[in-house]
Amino acid sequence: MRKDRVSTGIRELDVILRGGYKNPATILLIGPPGDEKNAFAFHFAEEGLQNKEIILYITLEHTPKEVIKIASEYGIELKGNNLFFMDCYSSTINSPADKSGNTIRITGPSALNDMSLEVNEFIKKHKEKRIRVIFHTFSSLALYNEHSSLFKFFQVIEGRLKQAGATLFLMVDEGMHEKKFITTLEHSVDQIFKYGLIEGEKQLSSTEIPISLKVKIGAAGVDLE
Repeated sequence: MRKDRVSTGIRELDVILRGGYKNPATILLIGPPGDEKNAFAFHFAEEGLQNKEIILYITLEHTPKEVIKIASEYGIELKGNNLFFMDCYSSTINSPADKSGNTIRITGPSALNDMSLEVNEFIKKHKEKRIRVIFHTFSSLALYNEHSSLFKFFQVIEGRLKQAGATLFLMVDEGMHEKKFITTLEHSVDQIFKYGLIEGEKQLSSTEIPISLKVKIGAAGVDLE
């Protein structure tokens, strides 16, 4: 593996990308609403767990237990002392607090200042370790926050995380946002991938790969043809 790359968790994609996603960097995956595109994030997280890296999984539309369950449906096991959740969802549905000690509870997706402070503390606590951060999903943040405030918040934490050598993985629901929002976001990231139907087939496309790749997502996770 190249030092400026981090494994995607999908062997075929690592080969095509010459080692994986850029690192440190911000990766954007745009795809249809629903759980399928999340499989890419689950692979990314699982690979980091296996490599003893630190995973910060920011949940914005599921509880941590729900995320773990959904991942298991794709044959991916998310567990380990190096897995941390920033739970921005459970408080909104009055779900009981997770007492495992690996969950940072936030009052909701609109609490950007709290999130920023907790990210800063997280970086300090895990300095000199490789960190992978997943936003599940960034679309939820956009629904709860004024966009100019959201981008200011993101610019700050993105800078801190990348300075710490982290790779950020953002997922955005296709068709839920105005073109201006997507364009602004795309100019803020380092790599962009799009997953969805192309000519009737599920494919992954990007300027990072020479041709669109046919994709199958099922009980064994992501399979590229």
